[in-house]
Amino acid sequence: MKKRIFKTVTRSMVFVLALMLSLSFSATTLAATTTTESWGPATVQIDEEIEFDPTNADILIEDFTRSNKKPTQFLDLSSQDYDVEGEFKVRVYTNYYFYPNSNGEIRWSFQLEYPDDFVTQKILTVNCWDRTTDTKVTSTTFRSEKLSNGLYSGYISTGSYKTYNLDPTHHYYYEFVKEADNEIADLTGTIKH
Repeated sequence: MKKRIFKTVTRSMVFVLALMLSLSFSATTLAATTTTESWGPATVQIDEEIEFDPTNADILIEDFTRSNKKPTQFLDLSSQDYDVEGEFKVRVYTNYYFYPNSNGEIRWSFQLEYPDDFVTQKILTVNCWDRTTDTKVTSTTFRSEKLSNGLYSGYISTGSYKTYNLDPTHHYYYEFVKEADNEIADLTGTIKH
């Protein structure tokens, strides 16, 4: 009798471990990974087309010194969308900070493009910073897709996302980070209410 119970318990544990392993594999195939506190601001993909307007794009410039190039100017997203464009090697910040809408939301979409495809996967991390408290409130990572030829695409598109549960009385800005691979990549995108 004890052997039968032990065998049943062992089989149950193997099944649970196999289920957990299979779920972990399926979770790693998602295009984006978001790191947030469960009770605070968060980022989620939305079903909305956010279009980039190149005629109105603000040029982002990476600061290669060790100083922190955080934004010092305010932009009212309730009166206009914020289109960005620029090249960078490691990290770049938006030139402006802004309030979220009255629901505590900021919507965005970005594209990162390298000149070529690569043997290794490329990563773009979009960080939302609370300028009022000087804290990072969300961090969402996107990975390039593997192509049929075995290389990884030099193009990463975030799709449309929103950062929510933001304090409507605080200012926010975004930081874009890629690996220090000595490659220059082009960033375009739009931030809006």
